[in-house]
Amino acid sequence: MSRYKGLSPTQRGMKLLKENGYAGEVTEVFVKPGGMLFGYKKDTLGLFDAIVFKSHPIDQPDAHVNVTIHECLGAQFSDWSGVGKHKKKAEASPWLIPWLLAGNHFVIYGFRPWKDEDRRDECKTCEAFLDNGKVVWNEDQS
Repeated sequence: MSRYKGLSPTQRGMKLLKENGYAGEVTEVFVKPGGMLFGYKKDTLGLFDAIVFKSHPIDQPDAHVNVTIHECLGAQFSDWSGVGKHKKKAEASPWLIPWLLAGNHFVIYGFRPWKDEDRRDECKTCEAFLDNGKVVWNEDQS
């Protein structure tokens, strides 16, 4: 039985991040302009479904101070097939490079669809990095 049964990509992503020690919230909002029948989802800065944080204590036996690394991660959640679309959208955003320059992380999580029973828990991650001012992607499948 899958640990993500019945969850949306956003719910699956938040569960995965919390299982890995992150804390944070979904920041994506649903907007329904007055007088309209339908609305749309709006990502924070046009990039993120969630912003999460994690602290990593560093064990340094010879040091006389406690060192902790703090990490801020902007996450975009999608189904497996939507990862490429989200990469293009992120690269076109005026906010991605300043976000990364500030020392933050940006990761797109793509989950396998429910109909793919043997691989439901698989997740593709694409993390954005800067290389000489250009965005490059590190992709991983697990």
